[in-house]
Amino acid sequence: MKLLSKIGLLPRPEQLSLLAFLLSGFLLIFFFSPLMIKVDLSLSTVIFFTILPWMMLWPIYGYEVITSRTYRVEISLILIILILGLLNILSSEDIYWSFISMRIFLLSGILAFWASVFIFRNPGNENIFYSFSCLCLIVITIIEIITYLYGASLVFMYNPIPLGTLVILLALGPLNYLSTKALIRNIALISMILGLILVLLLQKRGTILAIGAMAVTWFFCHYRKSLYSVIAILVIIILIIMGWIKYRTPDNDIPLEYNILHPKYSILHRIELYSFAWEVFKKKPIGGIGIRPFTHGRYLADYQLKNKKLAIFPSVANELQTFDNMLVTGLVEFGTLMTLAYLSLIFYIIIRYCRKEKPFSPNRDAALIPLLPILGLAIHSMTYDSLIFPQINWLFHTQLGLLAVQAATVDEDEVAWNQLSS
Repeated sequence: MKLLSKIGLLPRPEQLSLLAFLLSGFLLIFFFSPLMIKVDLSLSTVIFFTILPWMMLWPIYGYEVITSRTYRVEISLILIILILGLLNILSSEDIYWSFISMRIFLLSGILAFWASVFIFRNPGNENIFYSFSCLCLIVITIIEIITYLYGASLVFMYNPIPLGTLVILLALGPLNYLSTKALIRNIALISMILGLILVLLLQKRGTILAIGAMAVTWFFCHYRKSLYSVIAILVIIILIIMGWIKYRTPDNDIPLEYNILHPKYSILHRIELYSFAWEVFKKKPIGGIGIRPFTHGRYLADYQLKNKKLAIFPSVANELQTFDNMLVTGLVEFGTLMTLAYLSLIFYIIIRYCRKEKPFSPNRDAALIPLLPILGLAIHSMTYDSLIFPQINWLFHTQLGLLAVQAATVDEDEVAWNQLSS
């Protein structure tokens, strides 16, 4: 109710655009998985709700959505990415599947970023988003923990790895509430504890490593005087947990080379994927093969295994159709040009934010918090193609938009918001 009351204080156009934006995120996070509540959402419904926030911006900001001087670099890069995305579809090895995948990536990601940049220009909207993230984290963790205890399948994701990424990104909400009033702080702590419990239950090394890196980064900036003792404790805890996971052996009766669940096989499989990805990349290094064309089989037929013990690699790689690394996926499927444009957008915003907010300086804890989930996502994306999931894609680009707004100069934002209010 408090969240709705905050929205009610906004001007009517702002209310509509913010509600449309949150509704878009709610739809993707809770209803995109077919394992969730049995609701058959038509394709037109999904597309409508993903572009609705962007459409709502036009009555409010008009042509400023395209011509804004404050975000002219970001908008220029967005337009370049959209054009390269269209070219990527046309040059794909399977235009139909690449069109579907690229449409999801652009609608749930790039357009979400575009919308969030303008929605978060109202300083109060970011707190509403933090509350939204906190509530989502509580609901997701409670449901997933209950289903785990009853031995049921995952509800919100097909795979525990992207579910861990979802928990990491949603942690932005409670992290921002740890220094507020007692009641809100306690709710934030409960949501974070539930998230950590779920992560330990998922038993994924990449998720634990990502959260460990987030914790070390925060302690490094917050407790500089006792840095070495803090890092030592954290490293010991992480190594103990990861060691326990590494030596668990599911399905011991299955030979190592045929057991993809075994941690050792998983590592060897990913190493082999890098070699395979390089062979595919050399075919179309500039424009890429298209996002998710499902054409691994064309390249596996002539691929020479680097690790001869992985005899099952071709069949597993052809079945999964993934490169298990977001950067590798970008270079192979998006191509060099689109990947560089996309990375330029991300690094431009982060560098601009760091220059303005100085998040790694002493007593700048609040400025560091928005970077922690993005750091966790970056580490986690080294072991999975995270951004192909629209839930993760939406959350990441929304937080990137929040960084872009905070990175803008104060004078520019104040002038723009005063003009809108008047």
